[in-house]
Amino acid sequence: LHIALEGDSFNWNWELAGGYGENNSDQYESGYFNLDRVGDAVGPTHFDDEGVLQCGPSADQAIAGCVPLNVFGIPGTENQVTPEMLAYVSGDYNAFTLGKNQLKSVTFNAANSDVFDLPAGPMGVAFGLEKHWYDGAVTVDTNQLLGTSTAGISQNTDGGYDVEEAFLEVNLPLLADIPLIELLELNFATRYSDYSTYGDTTNSKITVRWTVFEDLTIRGTAGESFRAPSIPELFEGQFRNFPNATDPCADNPTPTCIASGVPAGGYDDTGLVQIPSNEGGNPDLEEETADTFTLGFVYEPSWWADTSLTVDYWDIDIDNPVTTVGVQTRLDNCAATGAFCDSIERFGPETSVQGNIIAVNDLNSNAGSIETSGIDLGWRTMLPETAFGLFTLGLEWTYLIEYDKEEADGNVLSHAGVYLDETNGYGDGLFARNRGIFSANWMMNNWSASWRSNYTSGVFEDLRPTFWSSDEYPERDGQSMLTHDIQFQYEFSDWNTRISIGADNITDEEPPFLYSAFANNTSNQYDQVGRFYYGRVTLSF
Repeated sequence: LHIALEGDSFNWNWELAGGYGENNSDQYESGYFNLDRVGDAVGPTHFDDEGVLQCGPSADQAIAGCVPLNVFGIPGTENQVTPEMLAYVSGDYNAFTLGKNQLKSVTFNAANSDVFDLPAGPMGVAFGLEKHWYDGAVTVDTNQLLGTSTAGISQNTDGGYDVEEAFLEVNLPLLADIPLIELLELNFATRYSDYSTYGDTTNSKITVRWTVFEDLTIRGTAGESFRAPSIPELFEGQFRNFPNATDPCADNPTPTCIASGVPAGGYDDTGLVQIPSNEGGNPDLEEETADTFTLGFVYEPSWWADTSLTVDYWDIDIDNPVTTVGVQTRLDNCAATGAFCDSIERFGPETSVQGNIIAVNDLNSNAGSIETSGIDLGWRTMLPETAFGLFTLGLEWTYLIEYDKEEADGNVLSHAGVYLDETNGYGDGLFARNRGIFSANWMMNNWSASWRSNYTSGVFEDLRPTFWSSDEYPERDGQSMLTHDIQFQYEFSDWNTRISIGADNITDEEPPFLYSAFANNTSNQYDQVGRFYYGRVTLSF
């Protein structure tokens, strides 16, 4: 809901507005197992008087209703897992999650594109005041709260914050209509923000646009930016995760390992490839800050109508990013320096598994920095109209020069063109060097069609840090991926209605196989769905 009052006073265009937005979601997941019932089903068993296998070590300790589960059963044989076995351990142990987000806002802004004249043109000014309220909540079912099923353990999320902001933007035409300078403009923008969660911040940006001549414009920006932590990052209820990781203290207990509760002789972690971790929100998070720089040009040749070429270099340095330290980083540093040992919960000497890890606390935190840069290219052209309709072509391409992440312990990981396994806290995942989209569009009367090709280059995969790799295959080059989408549309002009049908990934390409990734490929840079058909009806009012 958006309600606005607009006006024009003394050559100033202004708007006073209020808004309210809310979305709700219900998520249902099935197929989970009840952990207590699994424990009973795979526990001690006995045969009753009729020779039927029953749960429990003896008849007087039989577990009513329990069906023994043979997890080693071979399908198609007499000892296979039966529907009755599955029904007992799974049944109706499904997961229900309710989500809600709410936004309220009051804003005022005003703009004047001709405050007064400068030698190169009129000066423009815009300013505004804003107040926003953000609230969000996620409610999980009892099974997730208690951790009694394989859906995991998770707590509810509930929180919010408000922010007051003021902004000012000034556009100054500096020079015009002189040799090699058709127009030179300077734009200055600044924004003050006061967050209820962490305090205030001021960020500014300077933009320069230099139109050399009608066909060519050079542009650049230098600025500060920030990102406030989101409601989930701040207030998400803690949940249990099981990332791949190894504990150096198990086989080689250092003095800091021993001081944290590991026996002097270490402990047996044979077969342990996933370590429990407690993850979730942190209300003490601070904002991310960044310095940004861009430089590029726009070329619109007068000799080739309806065509443009843009090339932009960008460089972004992020400080204090919201992240997690990572389970593996915490374990490695505990063994090496004693850092993060207090975040590792271990079984004590009163147990038979002293030193074994109960859980690693790895909540959201501000840590390290990120330096990334690249080049964006865009090309668009419209071909001369023909008797067969109008055709347009386009290309968007990004080349990633660097993505270097400094971790909480000062270690720097170079991600560009590399896959670093994020499931064990070692890296941030997949960062392809090249990504591109080619598009071709056709329009004739009320008909239109489009073709889009999506390309993601392959990445280098270093297997040496993974727990299972061997010296024989320590590294490999992953494959690239190319998919194609197609869409047809018809416009009913009199009814303001458009009908669309299409298919994504029409050749049903599968994403490249990544040995060290969870499920062997979970990157959102690849199409994970496969061939996908859809239809859509759009009504305009």
